[in-house]
Amino acid sequence: MDDPEYREVLKILRDPKNVTPFMNANHAVCFEGELVGGSASVVAATQNDMGMANAAVLTTKLVNHYRPYLVVMLGISAGVDPKNQAVGDVIVPTHTFDLALGKLEREGKWSVFKPKTYQKDVRDHFPYFAQLLVAKDDLVLREAIQESWNVNNPANKLKSPPRIQLGAFGSGGTVIADPEEVKIYKSTNTAIIGFDMEAHAVVVGAVESGVSERVQVLVAKSICDFAGKDKKVKKDVKQQLAAFTSAQFFRLFYLKYVSNSLKRN
Repeated sequence: MDDPEYREVLKILRDPKNVTPFMNANHAVCFEGELVGGSASVVAATQNDMGMANAAVLTTKLVNHYRPYLVVMLGISAGVDPKNQAVGDVIVPTHTFDLALGKLEREGKWSVFKPKTYQKDVRDHFPYFAQLLVAKDDLVLREAIQESWNVNNPANKLKSPPRIQLGAFGSGGTVIADPEEVKIYKSTNTAIIGFDMEAHAVVVGAVESGVSERVQVLVAKSICDFAGKDKKVKKDVKQQLAAFTSAQFFRLFYLKYVSNSLKRN
């Protein structure tokens, strides 16, 4: 499989098996397995076409078919602050929003897009945010991710453990390569720490799926580059690193902080 995000997710599953839960097999690729190091049953799915609409539809279909207690989105994202963020750092959104929402207004000869930030508070749909606040400062957990990467990638070692950052996160179908656009979005929401193309749709698709059970949702995506920077730079290793730290953070966080809470409950 060529997709580094999905490849790294499959690595945290024990004995993954390809399944076809939907009549339209071309819509997504799905595997079932157990989380390495634990006993949680996991369904890993990836959409065959990018974009918010496809992500929302697939999420809703998966939730209605499997009725999971937790929906997780892992993978790569863009950071916004190279001075305080690094490739491989993990972003966990407290809020997500749609980058396309806003208003086009005429200013002189030009039509100017002014974004409106209507946010989804992810904290309302994930009861373990208190544990996340502890995990982001858990040096043992972060060093375990660093060591695991360095052992298998001696030519591209991580010099320091990846940081775990919480904040607002925007999603949209357009890659943001213009630094002025980044400034516009940051001016409307100073808490923005990253962008991607689908996370907000996954959150909405899970929360608004219509199932009777309360669906919990978590997004943990790692930085592979920075919004407003040149996207032509070769980044194969950066994408692999980001996909790796995202998947490993979730696995270690779940095993250390979430599964124990579930057992106590």
